[in-house]
Amino acid sequence: MKKIRIILTILFLFMPFSVFAEVKCKDVVETYNSYTAYENEITSVGCKTSTTLTRNDVNKCNNLSLQSSYELSRLFKYSDNYEECFNDDMNTLIEDKKESCSPLFNDNIKKILKRLLTILFILGPILVIVFGSLDFTKALVASDQKSMKKAQTNFIKRLAALILLILTPEIVNILINSIDVGEDLSGLSGYSCNYDYINYSEKYQIKTIASVRRTSGGSGGSGSSNSNGITLFKQSDPRWGSQKLFCGSDTIAASGCALTSVAMQIKKAGVKTIISDFNPGTFSAAIRQGKYGECKGNGPMMSWDSYASYITSGKFRMNSNTYLNGNYSDKVNTLTNYINQGFYPVIQVKSSGSHYVAVFYTDNGQLYVGDPANVNDNTIAPLKSNYNLVSQSFSSQVILYEKR
Repeated sequence: MKKIRIILTILFLFMPFSVFAEVKCKDVVETYNSYTAYENEITSVGCKTSTTLTRNDVNKCNNLSLQSSYELSRLFKYSDNYEECFNDDMNTLIEDKKESCSPLFNDNIKKILKRLLTILFILGPILVIVFGSLDFTKALVASDQKSMKKAQTNFIKRLAALILLILTPEIVNILINSIDVGEDLSGLSGYSCNYDYINYSEKYQIKTIASVRRTSGGSGGSGSSNSNGITLFKQSDPRWGSQKLFCGSDTIAASGCALTSVAMQIKKAGVKTIISDFNPGTFSAAIRQGKYGECKGNGPMMSWDSYASYITSGKFRMNSNTYLNGNYSDKVNTLTNYINQGFYPVIQVKSSGSHYVAVFYTDNGQLYVGDPANVNDNTIAPLKSNYNLVSQSFSSQVILYEKR
């Protein structure tokens, strides 16, 4: 009777698997449709293209972007376990967005867990056989019926424990994947995806047109100063490349292009900073110090306005965070107008695996920039032709800074 109960229990555990797979395919489709709906609404509001968003529009856009990011993270989680549920459109989306999403558990942790489980799966059956054999041997030697029954009971218990051990990873996986999240967006997810955050700032009327001075630049600080007097920084500079980026675990060399670009524009503007030897390394370290409370949970993410404002005591602030559209020529013309109005632009030049550079001036239809990633060039040079901003028409983020 006990053996029958054990068999029925095992069958009961396996029965939901086929039904569960069908339910999850339905969830995959619903999640993809939700993501598409949020993205369509983001487009209709003009979150990535409009330059006249109100405060309410910005709040709505940020909420839509967060919701869209969450649905995308669910799709990435499903793609690991329910690949058979994905159609061509879904697979294309996963491929396009893979650089903006990352698993919560990296490959090293997964390898360690896999090795640990492998060891347990090998040792488990061996221990059951060894201890079972010892129990039965003792019972046979003692020629005791009671000891034999006890040995049988212990063997069944150990066998059940072994089955539970083997099923545990799958049971845990089912539980994790069955957890849904509510409107507060709290819950478990196998992936974390970046989302676009728009900072709202009042639009200031520019009463005078500032002249563009190619030789303007701040004094002091460690970096490469070219013939135009502008200080160039490289994110992989050995003096700070291995340092942590803001409050995250990424290094400046790996993910500090935005930080380095803003640092170059602060130097170009010639404003004073709270740091005597200002460079990307000291910039990141100042923000990272918890006593100032500047990180605010952003991790390695750049807070476009608050970080620049903090390091310059409010003398260098973000005026607007918008997007450039059209072909390369259109974007050069738009940025020319921005620079002629006295702004200091930092722009996105890659559509995937976002990369940012500082734009210093334009000339003959070209953007002349400080590129944090171009380690072999310590001069102001035209934007590289293989960047998406040059070779494609895509909506490029532009952050406009101004001196206060």
